[in-house]
Amino acid sequence: MVLLRIASLLSIVLFLGCDALFAQESATVTGRVTNTAGQPESGVLVWIASLNVAASTGPDGSYRLIIPGSRIRAGQPVAITATGTGLQPQTWYISLAPGDQRVLNFTLAPSVGATPAHVIPTLSEWALLGLLLGLAALGVVVMKH
Repeated sequence: MVLLRIASLLSIVLFLGCDALFAQESATVTGRVTNTAGQPESGVLVWIASLNVAASTGPDGSYRLIIPGSRIRAGQPVAITATGTGLQPQTWYISLAPGDQRVLNFTLAPSVGATPAHVIPTLSEWALLGLLLGLAALGVVVMKH
């Protein structure tokens, strides 16, 4: 009986250990979005479209993207875009791997010939917003700040 309990405990430990062994660490990209005057920009969408990950900047212009390790492979190239109302989008191209901790700052210039009150989001921005709102309605947390 004692031997059976020991074998059961050992199999549980091995099972849990194997699960942790194959788990991949999340990659994290953090940073700040400012305008050309160096002031923080809040409410800017920062996203990696190819990985379906997005975040919105807070009042201090900071953002945090957490990419599950299962979604990326070592050295995977990704495009990270920051876009906001009345601002020209900016895209950085980097390589990510599970476990990466990256800092990436954006400086966005005003949109040429448009005032913030008259800028209309692009179709892809509306599509991402719809996706994020749909996932949020299902209880999936996709943006965290």
